[in-house]
Parts: sequence; structure tokens; C-alpha cells
Amino acid sequence: MRPSRPLALVALLLAAPAFATEAPLPEDRHFRVFLDDREVGDHRFAFAREGDAVSVHSVADFRVRIAFVTVYRYEHEARERWVDGCLVGLESTTNDNGTEHRVEASWHDGVFSVDTNRGQRSEQTDCPWTFAYWDPAIREREELFNAQTGDRSDVSFEALGERTLEIGGETRTTRAWQLDAEKLDIVLHYS
Repeated sequence: MRPSRPLALVALLLAAPAFATEAPLPEDRHFRVFLDDREVGDHRFAFAREGDAVSVHSVADFRVRIAFVTVYRYEHEARERWVDGCLVGLESTTNDNGTEHRVEASWHDGVFSVDTNRGQRSEQTDCPWTFAYWDPAIREREELFNAQTGDRSDVSFEALGERTLEIGGETRTTRAWQLDAEKLDIVLHYS
């Protein structure tokens, strides 16, 4: 059973992206994930510099429970490499409620090559991106690659304005954005 309502991701910190070689790395990110008003898990991002690349290690764990029974489980781990604002490498594994996914991808000379447990493909792209919630520039993208499946998705963003949320026992004001993609309906909140 996949949740049919939009997920809300809440970022407690938001800083400039870390793509430029001279730019400082951002602090690690921790997104709390909610289905309606109920927290169902989290998505964490850790950053490191590897020469001219920035590596991003992400781990997501969501569990939807009804009466103490888990009816939906999502576990995802990805390692991404970014150079000059473009995704150049990706390795991920995902368990989406019992369905296993594996992705390995690389970008070189304008060609994004993707190898998944469903097959291989290559496509031309100027600068691939994943669903990099941690970078506010994501809102300028019109297509993103799904790190879970390797599929390309057309996306759009709509500013929803300021919202007030209760986070960790504190009331915080956030800026909300609606992210629409082919099979995703996500509201992002940035403080």
C-alpha cells in the first residue's frame, strides 16, 4: 500500500549549495517526513568533499503504521557525486514496501548512463539532477532523475507561501513549496 496523500518534508536548516570547489560544505540535513500531521520517518543527507566533487550520502526510512501494524515501509540509501552543480555519479539501493530497486548512473560528456535492475539506458542531458531537496536551486529545475528508479521525471514547483508548523515542540515559520512530478506529490517546507 503506497500512501496516497502528499508527503511533507521539513528541512530544519537551509544554506547555500556546496557545488563550487571553494564553497564551504553545507551542514548535514535532516528532513522529518510527515503524512498528514503524523511523522512517518526521516531523510538525512551528509556532505563531504572529494577533490573537485561533493559527495552526498542520503538515507531515508519511512514507516506508515495503522494500529501498531506497519502497512507501508520505505528504506533508501544513495551515494551521489556532484561536480560544478551537476550529478556525475549515483549508486542507490531501495526497498519500497518489498520491491527492491538498484541504480548505478554516471554522467560524462553530456550523456547520462543509467544501469538499474530493470535494464540499462543512456540519454543526452546538459546537467542531471536528482531530487536534491537539500539545495534550494532544485526549484529552478524542470526535470529530475529519481535516485530510487533511475527514471527521469518532468517536475514543477509552486510557491505556497509562509506556513507555521509545530516542529520538535517549537512553532516555526517555514516557506512551503509544492513539488509535482509524474507519480509524486510532495510539499517541501524550508525554515
